[in-house]
Amino acid sequence: VCGTGIAPKAKVAGIRLIDGDITDTEEAKALSHALNLVDIYSSSWGPMDDGQTVEGPGKRTLAALQRGVRDGRDGLGAVYLFASGNGQNIDDCNCDGYANSVYTLSIGAVDSNHNQPWYSESCSAMIAVTYSSGEDNEPGISTIDVGGECTDEHSGTSAATPLAAGIISLVLSANPLLTWRDIQHLIVETATKVNEDDLSWSLNGASHLVSHKYGFGLLNAGAMVRAGLLWNSVGSLEVSTVNGGPQMSSIDPQAGRQILEIADSKNAELGLMEYANFARSDESHGECCIDRLSIIENTLDSVACLYAKSLTVLIVTASAPQNTIGVDSIETVAVTLTILHECRGDLEIIIYSPMGSRCVLES
Repeated sequence: VCGTGIAPKAKVAGIRLIDGDITDTEEAKALSHALNLVDIYSSSWGPMDDGQTVEGPGKRTLAALQRGVRDGRDGLGAVYLFASGNGQNIDDCNCDGYANSVYTLSIGAVDSNHNQPWYSESCSAMIAVTYSSGEDNEPGISTIDVGGECTDEHSGTSAATPLAAGIISLVLSANPLLTWRDIQHLIVETATKVNEDDLSWSLNGASHLVSHKYGFGLLNAGAMVRAGLLWNSVGSLEVSTVNGGPQMSSIDPQAGRQILEIADSKNAELGLMEYANFARSDESHGECCIDRLSIIENTLDSVACLYAKSLTVLIVTASAPQNTIGVDSIETVAVTLTILHECRGDLEIIIYSPMGSRCVLES
């Protein structure tokens, strides 16, 4: 026996998926496999962590995730976990469309000293961290190795994510009536703040401390179970959408901040909004095309696009988004952007909520 594990009475099944090139259909089948039996899908895989790849679920895989949170666990929703990634110095987990999906939970890592390890990526999409390996002289994670042998060298966010799955399994065993969205809220309310002197921590609009390095903090199994036993369900997901209108503006890099309105919902069907940056000859030029802003829970106030070295374009919604019936508060904002630029590394994308939350979407 290599260890008791976090949830020793949980049943575990493995799906062989990433031993070669895989298709959208194969991913969709894996993420909906035995949906009537599987409560939690733990995925320690995703796009390459090379700082160049921007990929996410295909149409079939996205449909599988949507079906899972709708139909899984007899309508309470399957819980999908994805590792945030191991490309810290060169990558951003917001570029991983599996980790940043509203239907999944992205899990990062801390070492035994509660520091962000050298590999763990940072992003606004990461909800929390769990323990994993650190430097070579620090302990790794004990588990079963290939061939049935034991190892204490399991590492990376690939090791952190199954630990999160075990903790959530404990919570669901204590209260099987929790929904997939209840689990998200429980994490936010109970995660333990670590390395609190780290400058990445900030107070969001809902008065929660949050960090792009640690999410809402370190998963706390005991606190989650205790809170889960007394939890009142947060209810179903409501979605509201804002679409860009057909506006074009030539932007002078020396002009500073410009306020450009998105067309309201009456004109949303008219097409794309494009902002072209025609820079001076000694600067790279680019174009930022925003074709859809998908808002989860209530309204979007503004989104900022930073061009080149100093140009900021502030986009402000002109009216409330469509389909706002039943929406009470902002939980998640999903932004769909199409950006053409000669040097993508020059771009930083930041979104601000009406209550002052600041999320870096790309840096």
